[in-house]
Amino acid sequence: MNAGNIPIVKQLVLLGGGHAHVEVLRNFAVRTEPGLQLVLVTRDIHTPYSGMLPGLIAGHYEFDEAHIDLRPLARLAGAQVIHAPVNGMDLDARLLHLSDRPPIRYDVLSINAGARPRMASVPGAAEHAIPVKPIDGLLERWNEIRERVKARRGSSAFRIAVVGGGAGGVELLLSLQTALESPAVEYTLVTASAEILPTHASGVRRRYRTVLADREITVISNTRVISVNKRKLRCDDDSSLAYDALFWVTDAAPPAWIRESGLATDEAGFLAVNRFLQSTSHPEIFAAGDCAAMLESPRPKSGVFAVRQGPPLADNLRAAVRLETLEAYSPQRRFLSLISTGDQNAVASWGPLAAQGEWVWRWKDRIDRTWMEKYQDVDRILKMRSKMRPPQARPEPRCGGCGAKIGSKVLRKVLHKLGIEGTDDAALVPVDGRKQLLQTVDFFREFVGDPYRFGRIAAHHAINDVLAMRARPDSALVTVVVPHGKDSFIEHTLIQLLSGVKDVLQEHGAALIGGHSAEGAELSIGLTVNGSLVAQKAWSKKGIREGDHLILTKPLGTGVLFAADMQGRAQGRWISAALDCMDQSNARAVDILGNARASACTDVTGFGFLLHLQEMLGDSLSANVHVENVPRLPGVDQLLATGLASTMAPKNAAATEDIPVKYAGILHDPQTAGGLLAGVSDNQIENCLRKLREAGYTDASAIGRVVPRDDSRNVKLLHSPS
Repeated sequence: MNAGNIPIVKQLVLLGGGHAHVEVLRNFAVRTEPGLQLVLVTRDIHTPYSGMLPGLIAGHYEFDEAHIDLRPLARLAGAQVIHAPVNGMDLDARLLHLSDRPPIRYDVLSINAGARPRMASVPGAAEHAIPVKPIDGLLERWNEIRERVKARRGSSAFRIAVVGGGAGGVELLLSLQTALESPAVEYTLVTASAEILPTHASGVRRRYRTVLADREITVISNTRVISVNKRKLRCDDDSSLAYDALFWVTDAAPPAWIRESGLATDEAGFLAVNRFLQSTSHPEIFAAGDCAAMLESPRPKSGVFAVRQGPPLADNLRAAVRLETLEAYSPQRRFLSLISTGDQNAVASWGPLAAQGEWVWRWKDRIDRTWMEKYQDVDRILKMRSKMRPPQARPEPRCGGCGAKIGSKVLRKVLHKLGIEGTDDAALVPVDGRKQLLQTVDFFREFVGDPYRFGRIAAHHAINDVLAMRARPDSALVTVVVPHGKDSFIEHTLIQLLSGVKDVLQEHGAALIGGHSAEGAELSIGLTVNGSLVAQKAWSKKGIREGDHLILTKPLGTGVLFAADMQGRAQGRWISAALDCMDQSNARAVDILGNARASACTDVTGFGFLLHLQEMLGDSLSANVHVENVPRLPGVDQLLATGLASTMAPKNAAATEDIPVKYAGILHDPQTAGGLLAGVSDNQIENCLRKLREAGYTDASAIGRVVPRDDSRNVKLLHSPS
């Protein structure tokens, strides 16, 4: 991810993808910082905008309208994306500890990790209530509740209770009511305050008392919830309230790991920062948003302040990296408040002034959409970048992973000239009558901005060549090229990368036994994998039989997805799904295919599905392939429809020029850490597919059948009429 050959000298880590950090990413996307490695550590790839959450719940917005996709934004900023939760810190070593992977080192750290409703003090709340944050959890539970309401039968009403009478609780309840549109639902708002919206002007409170009364919503004020069980909450006045769904929208509580980290905090446990948004105890750490507390200028926990903190935070992070003077940030004392009523109506307030109407909603909607566009519009960011820095002639970006292979035609021509033959996935060396040794090699340029995940996927890909011949890996040698940089950066990158390789090898019972390393322009890795097969016949590509069903164990599309990712055109959830798929071992599939007495097998890699299939068929067989049955990763069809493709795809298409191009785009797509393509007989196919899906290969599909060769074309693409 490093631009050019400038050595990396510092690492800036952004922890969390909140409102302030999206502005930091945009800032660095517009104006990159030479010699800096930017890293985003986040549990969410799509970060929600809190201002549009009520509209999303009410049904006025779609998911993508109310969320910022962090991956394209990070890609434009040259940031690595680490998709993992944080569970602790080592302040002395400057390390973030993550779950199930090596810690992340930082020179400068910024924290924008948000907060959650305070639940720990109320017994049973954490077990039975639905907190408003994290929002992905709220949306998942909300969808379940909506289905429960739809399916409800009988005369009794469905009871929804919301605890918390601030703006968040009131907006959420009104949005729930708007979305459900059901007279068979009862709504109750419980608040410990004497008034709803206690921090807002009297005119705002008056208007919302009227709205709640008109919409027959019960308000229980001046009442504190002291315990919660599965169906009922108890209050401090000895009353109780039965519910079917309970939402929790109370005061915010900081992440527990902040208090446990040793960082200075305020009395409530929020990270204490000064007027520079800098930790009062550790000057290399900055913080913004709900997780932070400005000791000199305390402000409510509100998204409006996180948004306003974004620009000064970006400037101070850049200054901290450069060892320059920081600029003080002074939050505004008054701010425009826009609170919706769920039904495309809203209330505006500025100090003591308040107004209400549909025009306020339209105003709020325009403001929200304009703010979101700043972070969603890739072309707009690129135009701003070009104004900051005159455009320079750059070579067309080339794909990484297995999409960076030399084309099949060129490779075969060279190998033929050298007298080298062989088409199986790994070289096989007989040792004695029972044991055979296998060896294979792969080499990758970086294609994913997470060295640990890159190492894991590279290891899976290399191991797949051994697995595809029904063997098991024993050991591996690794060759690594690390971008130029300070020793601390090189050490950190190597630990991340090799830990990923080592973890996957250990999962397969294999060992990392050595290798070679060097510095270079970009992160790259090669693996030589050694495997063995005892008392079993190795699978060969050429063993496929007439009449066999063709099984594909994983979906296709990694090539076009990561080509789009390079351009900032792929949705983050598409890339996350692809990474999860590539990080899935084929070992269990090998066992299942072996029990199904598969006749032949290969792993689908950079040459694409069609070339691999043609290798299996040889000169005497053909295959009918049902294109609609070929599984695709999410987003692939949308990208192919725009004409986007991996740089390897045209080479693959040229090598199969006798195959009609229409409907075949996905079949030319180069795969990294792809699935297995195997031949299985008629009497085994149903059981084999069922076992594969039960084992986690949920997209495993029968996509065609092997038939006799009857003309010059050995693959026929079948499709349903349009």
